[in-house]
Amino acid sequence: MMVLPLVLLLGCEELGGLGEDLTQPTAKEPKIARSATLEAKWAVNQIELQVAADQEIEILLRLSEQDKVDGYFYIEDGGITDFEISGNSPIYSAREQGALTPEGINSARFSFVATQSQGNTYTLTFSNSGENRKKQTVFLELIYPLDGSLFLPVAAE
Repeated sequence: MMVLPLVLLLGCEELGGLGEDLTQPTAKEPKIARSATLEAKWAVNQIELQVAADQEIEILLRLSEQDKVDGYFYIEDGGITDFEISGNSPIYSAREQGALTPEGINSARFSFVATQSQGNTYTLTFSNSGENRKKQTVFLELIYPLDGSLFLPVAAE
């Protein structure tokens, strides 16, 4: 019953293309692989994301004053050029912390506390630029208070 109004509205030509897009391979968007609650006050999210060559991926984390965040990431095979955390200004860079190897940055652990001077939204940025770069799979684990909010990017293609 729902198809008939679509046929009348769109016509047969437009409907023919709707099914084709479903069979095409799509870009792999960031996804939460696992999610848990610790001690009824902490959220734990394990995120898998793809960072293509010459791409930046930003993950947003909204926090309250004095919220603490712990995290760790590793690259499945190879490395990226940088991982940064910023609020109103930069607060952490894996490159500046000495995590850079000839292959790039392949893992880092980080921790920070939200402050009023940095604002309430923090950006975690993975960069993969430069010569001879290839798409990398990143596994990120974040631990933050349950009342915090995590925002993952959506592919726009």
